[in-house]
Amino acid sequence: MTSLTPSRSSFNSFTTLRTVAVTIPARLRAAECSNEFILHGQVLRLGRTCANRPRECSKATVMQDAKTSQYGLVATSLVEAGEVLGEYLGQLRCVPKKTSLRARNQSYMLRMRARSVLEEYVGIDARQLGGRMRFANHSCSANARLFELANGCRHTVVVVVTTQDISPGDEVTVNYGQDLWFVCRCHSASCVHRDIQDQENP
Repeated sequence: MTSLTPSRSSFNSFTTLRTVAVTIPARLRAAECSNEFILHGQVLRLGRTCANRPRECSKATVMQDAKTSQYGLVATSLVEAGEVLGEYLGQLRCVPKKTSLRARNQSYMLRMRARSVLEEYVGIDARQLGGRMRFANHSCSANARLFELANGCRHTVVVVVTTQDISPGDEVTVNYGQDLWFVCRCHSASCVHRDIQDQENP
C-alpha cells in the first residue's frame, strides 16, 4: 500500500492545492520483472534495474484543489521532457469498437489501441483499482502523453510520458482524445471541445 500523508502545499504557483490522504492499491508486484516465468535467477536479481518494466517516477504526487475539491497529478520537483511518470493501472475490460454500443464511461476507463480482438478493444478500468496516473487530468494543451509500451507481443502497458519540462507545482495533464466522456474544462486557448463547454454552460 502507498499512502500520501496530508500536508499543505509549499508551491507558490499552486497554492490552492494540498496533498490528501489517498490509499492506492498495492501494485508493487509489478515492480518485479514481468518476465520472471522465462528469465533465469541471475537476471531476476537485477531487481529495480531490470529494463523490462516501466519505473514509477517519484517527482509527481496526487493533490487536491481546495477550491474545486478535484484531484490532480502535480509535479513536486522538476520533471524533464521524455520522462516516464508511471503506468496507467487498472482492471482489463472488453470495450466494443462501435461507440454506440459502449456503456457510458463513468470515470477512469481508458481504451487501448493495441490488442483489439474481433469487434472489441481492451480497456483499462481504474475506477476501483488503479495507481497515481489515473489522476492525470485532461487538457487540450497537455504536457504529457499516453503511450502504449509493448514488451514483445505478449505484454502491453500504457505509460504517461512528459512531452515538455514540468516545473514544481505545475499540474501534469494528458489529452484523452476526441471521445471524451466529460465536459472539457481545460480553459486552454487551443481547446478543441469549446462547443461542449458552451452547451453545458450556456
